[in-house]
Amino acid sequence: MIRLIATDMDGTLLVHGVTGIPDENLRAMKQAAARGIHVALCSGRMPEDMSFFASDAGLNAHILALNGSYCLDVPHGPCVSSHTMQPADAQALRGMLQAYPGLHYAIFSGNDLVVNMAPSDDWEINVGTNLRRPGGKTRVAVNQEERLQQMLAQGVNKLVVVDEAMTGVLEKIRQEIARRLPGLEVSSSWCNNLEIMARGVNKGAAVTALARRLDIPMDQVMTLGDNENDIPMLTCAGVGVAVENATPGALAAAKYRTASNDRFGVAEAIRRFALDGESV
Repeated sequence: MIRLIATDMDGTLLVHGVTGIPDENLRAMKQAAARGIHVALCSGRMPEDMSFFASDAGLNAHILALNGSYCLDVPHGPCVSSHTMQPADAQALRGMLQAYPGLHYAIFSGNDLVVNMAPSDDWEINVGTNLRRPGGKTRVAVNQEERLQQMLAQGVNKLVVVDEAMTGVLEKIRQEIARRLPGLEVSSSWCNNLEIMARGVNKGAAVTALARRLDIPMDQVMTLGDNENDIPMLTCAGVGVAVENATPGALAAAKYRTASNDRFGVAEAIRRFALDGESV
């Protein structure tokens, strides 16, 4: 019996070229919710960005944002948990990255964002779909040192490094962080990025904490994902499901497989494991 479904978004729930949550996946999620099953979106995206995906679709989902470091119980609701880097670690990390010229990075604190790159279409795709949404509360600062220092001191949920030119420096940075900053945890959601959080902060920890608050055993939790940053939640759940297009690491970590994201593998898995094969 599945009582909680937590799904990654990009590469899993969402389909390239389709605006919002695809209808087939959405129908399955709403049918599960109608049966009393909790639904959660779990992504590296920002909380408000994710909330708009849910509210646009009429889906009352838990929001586990920024790789589970900033969580809401309802779309656009108050923060129920926030886990940030130690300020000294955040400062040291930023200093480390300055030794690698040409890298793009984005620093996230809730719905606040500081980037060192000029806005572009690709920039918005990489950082958030709804950054400029009318009525939104997300604040973006570009190359603003004062705001960056404020965030480093107050609390950073996640820092993303992007190597657009694919120069191969990301593995060097990963190794340097492991050697010099043991208080940080490094993952990736795409071949050209690193996603860095405080040690022990990841999607698996967020899903586990949510299940505990809902008094749901982990063997009644289903998670779905496609990439390295999904592995902690694929391994912690009783039913961890990787979409067919997942990375080799995510496929190896999952107990089960479903169709690819562009064949609506989320809907297929929900039918199979939560709806007893019922059509949606």
